[in-house]
Amino acid sequence: GGRTADGKWMPDLTMVPVPGRERKLPSTLFGFLDIYDSDILTVGNATQTPLPSGLELCSGVLPCALRIEGHGPSSVVQLPSGGGISCSSRSGCRRVALFHVTLQCTGAPSPDSPLRVAGAALHISETTLAGCSAHSQGGSVLGYDGAMVSVMRSRFVDSHSLQSGGAIAIAGATLDIRQSQFHNCTAQRRGGAVWASAWSASPVSSARPPVVTATTTLFEDCSASVGGALSVDGGLLEAICSKFY
Repeated sequence: GGRTADGKWMPDLTMVPVPGRERKLPSTLFGFLDIYDSDILTVGNATQTPLPSGLELCSGVLPCALRIEGHGPSSVVQLPSGGGISCSSRSGCRRVALFHVTLQCTGAPSPDSPLRVAGAALHISETTLAGCSAHSQGGSVLGYDGAMVSVMRSRFVDSHSLQSGGAIAIAGATLDIRQSQFHNCTAQRRGGAVWASAWSASPVSSARPPVVTATTTLFEDCSASVGGALSVDGGLLEAICSKFY
């Protein structure tokens, strides 16, 4: 970078904070979505916004994050089969946050989980995910490779996986669920609502165990071949004041 007059080194890059903007989520999402880390995407009240194709975060060299905020259950983001959001730390994505919205899945089961995070954070607060299903693990959410998933005062309804984790599947990740509800979630293999397992990035690396905490959470009418509501393989499960029906 060079030196100042008194001989001190100067940095090559100067970071300038930019205030966030509130951006309305467009009625249709095709191509490039121009947002910045501090921006908030809002979903209007009593509106439905379709997400027709997969949204893979971070196309540039800087880290990125996505925040979608609505006005409650009537702020709906539709996810047809194949639609969804993918956030990987290897691509520079740090975080996805959903507040006060409804994610409504439609159509046939998607090839992959609608919400996927790898090595990044996913925060779901006062949000409903309804009607989602996937051929892969995690009918609604898949977190792996060190991902941190938190769910607060949210609902998963009619979520299904043709493998494991009817609503949420994690592998080598942490999952913290608080004051939430899972209703009619099913998996053909393990964990009708939640399935967790270890994760290894390669055959020679040590496996990372999962950690699952469920506090004051209701699991109702959830089923699977193994673990009607919760199934944790090789990790830690802590259920505090939660109910299973």
